[in-house]
Amino acid sequence: MSKLWATSTQVAIDMNAEGVRALDIVIALTDDGYEKYEDVIKATFSFIDMIRKEGIPEHVVNDFRRITGIQFRFMQKQDELSFVFEKSSGLHEYAVRDILTGSLLLSSPDEKLYKKLIDALVPENMIAILSSSHEDHVSKTPWIEEWYGVEYDVVKCGDLSDFSDLSASLFRPPRPNIFIPSANMPIVAIRRNEPLLGPGLIHNFDGLKVWHKLDDTFGLPHVRLRISITSPVLDGAPKTESNLILFLTLYNFAIQEETYEAAMGGFNITPTFDKTEITITIT
Repeated sequence: MSKLWATSTQVAIDMNAEGVRALDIVIALTDDGYEKYEDVIKATFSFIDMIRKEGIPEHVVNDFRRITGIQFRFMQKQDELSFVFEKSSGLHEYAVRDILTGSLLLSSPDEKLYKKLIDALVPENMIAILSSSHEDHVSKTPWIEEWYGVEYDVVKCGDLSDFSDLSASLFRPPRPNIFIPSANMPIVAIRRNEPLLGPGLIHNFDGLKVWHKLDDTFGLPHVRLRISITSPVLDGAPKTESNLILFLTLYNFAIQEETYEAAMGGFNITPTFDKTEITITIT
């Protein structure tokens, strides 16, 4: 059952401190989620606890292996200097034979290392940072940060030990992702002696034009669909732009859950606008 506590979640490895790695989990909270932030923390550790007990499903490992394989196979060319700098830095972490693929391809997971890492993901090892610009959320007796003058407060969380019974009601293990293609999928590159310089008009309906440009240069498995919508309603007025920002924000929220698994397979949808046009780009 959805709790409507958050609108998005991002997870990354923090490597800012020398010799120390931290798992950063950034959750964008709704107002209700802010008021129940301790429940959000419990829910987060409940999911981690579920993975700790059940393990990572084999199909998730295979999905990630396919994703990294596709990214490596169709990786775009880099600037030579940046490429050498990146790979030479990796010599601190990878053997010479693995320097090209070590940070890009997934081999067999190290079960002992995985268990050691996930056993460390407990509330006792957590630092939670809660931020908001809402006036009701500002501390009455804030501290002042020395360099930038930012107001903050330090409080102790309540009891977070009773999170293990939440996973059954809130979470399920990830299912196999049908949107991830095989890393060995065949690609038929179309080459021309003289590549087309621009798209051609293939359909012209009342109020709708369809243009198409075939990739006859790069031979990559990329498809880009760009939908441009013009209307006299888009007059560039401040009120119109404010309403468009609100609409596109709600649009992004509405499609996140529906497109999440496709996004893992490389799908991306980006709505933007200028003064007279709304553009939706799908790749």
